[in-house]
Amino acid sequence: TTGGDVAAEWEALRDELAAEARALDDRVGAELARGRAPARSPDGRRLAWLDGATVRVAPWTGAGPLGDARSLPLAGTPDRLAWWGADRLVYARLRGGPDGRLRELHALDVASGRETLLTRGARGRDPAATADGCLAFVRDDGPGASQLRRWCPGGPPAGTVVWRPPSDARIVGLAASPRGALALVVGEGGRRDLLRLDPARSGAFVAVPLPA
Repeated sequence: TTGGDVAAEWEALRDELAAEARALDDRVGAELARGRAPARSPDGRRLAWLDGATVRVAPWTGAGPLGDARSLPLAGTPDRLAWWGADRLVYARLRGGPDGRLRELHALDVASGRETLLTRGARGRDPAATADGCLAFVRDDGPGASQLRRWCPGGPPAGTVVWRPPSDARIVGLAASPRGALALVVGEGGRRDLLRLDPARSGAFVAVPLPA
């Protein structure tokens, strides 16, 4: 991928997200007044959001009000939601274990309301679906170094490290495009850098600075 291609794709994604945000504000603001962290499904036909420790999912055509929302209560409160395919949501929330309460990745089947614990010992946040059906997430130990990790079904329970920021920097945000391309916000001192991660032929990830 060339620098020009990366920049053009990022500009298109940024415009798409801005348009979607305006649509949410204009058309469904009343329904989301008590909620937060909205996430639109990959096919654009449903909207999920958080209302405390309850996930709400409603049909939405992108024009007009939301349809009737289903309520899916959880045992803990996620920070945000992301879609993982057509029928699952993924998120991180605190969960008790032998090492205390750690933030682990969970999946929620929106049809049945069944929640599945995915990781053990991940200390994760900001999960995002990747193009290969796995999940990227940020491992964050608080005062320790942050890492970008990848978790796949059947793989190591805490995922594997795919990228580390410089020793004096931290990953402060992670998002994925609808096609699974990843973007990071990395903080160092008072500066914030936006990076895109492209899979290299070796299977590793390469950080590419993007224009502001």
